[in-house]
Order: sequence, then structure tokens, then C-alpha cells
Amino acid sequence: MKLALYLHVPFCRRKCLYCDFYSVTHPPNEEEYLQAVLTEARLWRERLPSPVVFTTFYAGGGTPSLLSPG
Repeated sequence: MKLALYLHVPFCRRKCLYCDFYSVTHPPNEEEYLQAVLTEARLWRERLPSPVVFTTFYAGGGTPSLLSPG
């Protein structure tokens, strides 16, 4: 099964007036957010047929580069 994957990262330094994506500007609880993403990924892995091939990966919504590397 081929799928596209979108990861919404809701953290921004400031909220742009033109942006309709959900985002927050207060300091993120990055570890809590990433743990929630991993939990959801595990739930989807159990429900999707194998093998799954992700043809596209997009990270957006806020400012993904605000997340710590690694």
C-alpha cells in the first residue's frame, strides 16, 4: 500500500496573520508532543496492511525546524 504522510508540527515563534494552520507560540512541550506522535504512529502501524510504502513525507503546519534535531 502506498501512502503519503503529513506530520503537523504546531509550534511557531510567532503567529503569521495569513496562516490558517493550528499553531501555538508559547514554549512547546516538545517531548510530550513527540511521544504522542510516536503513540499514534504505533496505532496506525497496527491497523494498516503490510507492507506500507510512504511515497511522500511532509512536515508543516507551524515551524518544524523549531524541534530539536535527533
